[in-house]
Amino acid sequence: RSLPAEGPRGDGADAEALEVARPKTRGDCLPGGCNEQRPCPFVSCAAHLALEVRGHGSYATIKENFPGVEVWEMAETCALDVADRGGAALEEVAALLNLSPERAAQIEALATETATAPRGSRGGREP
Repeated sequence: RSLPAEGPRGDGADAEALEVARPKTRGDCLPGGCNEQRPCPFVSCAAHLALEVRGHGSYATIKENFPGVEVWEMAETCALDVADRGGAALEEVAALLNLSPERAAQIEALATETATAPRGSRGGREP
C-alpha cells in the first residue's frame, strides 16, 4: 500500500515531491529537516513502525503491524522518536508494535541475551 498521490491530507504533495525530500540521515527527520512531518510517510525506513521486514536467507517477508490502519492514523510512526524521548515502558512498546505485553517481554529478553552474549558468539535464540 502506498500514499495516494494527493497525500493523506489532500495537500497536493505528489509521489515525486516525496521522493525528492526522502530523508537520508536521522537529522533529516528532526525539526528543521526535510522530513520533520509526523506521521512519517516513509514506511520503507527501518525505524518505521508500520512494517516489519525480516530476512530469511535469500528472501524476506513483510508483515504489516497494523492491518487496516493507514499511516496517518497511527499514533506513532518512528521508533527513533520513541527512543529520543528516553524509551518506553514495556506496555507502551507492546502497543507501538501491536504485540501482547508477553510477546514484547519475550523479544526484550532475547535482545538482552543477544546483546550480552560474548563477542563472536551468535548469542540468543531464534525469535
